Amino acid sequence: MNKVDPYRILVMVNLRANAGNAAKSWRRIKPKVLAMLPNEPILKEYEHPAEANAFLLACLEAHDINCLISVGGDGTLNALLNTLLNSKEFNSSDFYLGAIGLGSSNDFMKPVCTTINNFPARLNFKKVSGHDIGSVSFLNPEGEHQTRYFIVNASLGATAEANLFFNNVNRFLKFLKKWAKALAILYAAIRTIGH
Repeated sequence: MNKVDPYRILVMVNLRANAGNAAKSWRRIKPKVLAMLPNEPILKEYEHPAEANAFLLACLEAHDINCLISVGGDGTLNALLNTLLNSKEFNSSDFYLGAIGLGSSNDFMKPVCTTINNFPARLNFKKVSGHDIGSVSFLNPEGEHQTRYFIVNASLGATAEANLFFNNVNRFLKFLKKWAKALAILYAAIRTIGH
């Protein structure tokens, strides 16, 4: 599907993604990202999810955006997606979603086809394609009905779990990371799959 109407873009940057490392990464790529966008975007850099949710909802209502670019990790994308889909103002027809991966695993970006300074990106303003979204409905502990949405991909969360283990090391893994990083990565992956 080719886009004809101009994009009305909102870029949401989670500065706390990847244990706070996203802020530094964003500063490095920000000029390049803004230069590659077809139109001047609304830009929101944030540290707190509640702030992001309120801003996104306000933009849906006031600015008539039709394109959201999530900058952060998979958790950032998921949180913004749920805010969108749970909003009465959201109209899924002709709405576009892009992402720049500044998180630890960036599963939504895989396979990586485009990068910005070695950070994976899903941005293509000339040709867009559909993406499956799943939902889970459940009763929360208070007995209230809730629905959560997720973007369908092949991930089972193993990469994120292996990253968590890799970054919270035991003594053996600490030794491997210091002397044989590739072996440490392999060890973290095998241990995660084996659990």
